[in-house]
Amino acid sequence: MDETTKELMVRLAAEFAKLGLEKLKARVSEPKKTTTESKFSKGDIAIIVSITRPIKSTVEDFLYKERIVADIVEIEGEGRLPSNEDDWTKIVTEFYEIFLKIQSTLGAPRYHLFVSAPVALAFALGSVLGLNYDVHVYHWFEEMNDYKEVLVTSRKLLGC
Repeated sequence: MDETTKELMVRLAAEFAKLGLEKLKARVSEPKKTTTESKFSKGDIAIIVSITRPIKSTVEDFLYKERIVADIVEIEGEGRLPSNEDDWTKIVTEFYEIFLKIQSTLGAPRYHLFVSAPVALAFALGSVLGLNYDVHVYHWFEEMNDYKEVLVTSRKLLGC
């Protein structure tokens, strides 16, 4: 990670601290392994959402194997998922606040999204992101024991 990127990531971590998150934790980190060859341009961000189980380690392995050089923002839930709607709404709101901080601090990089969460929550997270960002979405295939990119969000999904 170059010095400018490090400074931006430190600033982003400070911005996360100011959010006053109650239901989620957000951390930034460098990938544990890096490669000099990259499939995509520099400045990419991997957003790892670990609600039902921790997935950071397997995502880092995948990023390295696929030569995706990306800084990491890990978002984790605080304890067990509640059963009331207000708490789920708060989780989605906090996710979007985190995403907006990433966007305002780092510009408009390409995003790589990995989510381990209940379907209803994953649906809500995708709803708040909409089709306004270049988000490469990955799914864990148990039979392959690996992630695979399954779609890229864009207006093309609407046939535009």
